[in-house]
Amino acid sequence: MATISKSPLFFALLLYSLSCLAGLRVEIQPSPVFVGETAQLQLISDDESPRLTGKPPQIAGLQWTGGPYQQQSTQIVNFKRTFTATTTYQFTVSRTGSFTLPPLEVRLGNKTVR
Repeated sequence: MATISKSPLFFALLLYSLSCLAGLRVEIQPSPVFVGETAQLQLISDDESPRLTGKPPQIAGLQWTGGPYQQQSTQIVNFKRTFTATTTYQFTVSRTGSFTLPPLEVRLGNKTVR
């Protein structure tokens, strides 16, 4: 478990092109992330199962440790169907500071989005 004495890491997501796409969200959990703590990059879609087209990007001070892990859920409330698909990639950080993810290519069904 992370302690308060560790400096928090804040992630600047330069995924503006992905955020413009309806139905796709990119999240880092937890936020902030502490040195040595396991965190997750989550790609969340309301339409299709999202997946990176390649490996996660190499970033100094960040090590990818797991994934992709996929989860899907469907809810029906008052005859209205809601679908959510999440793909998770796990990582740990080895130093304090800010990290920037470069643009990612994500596969959504038969579409590729950058």
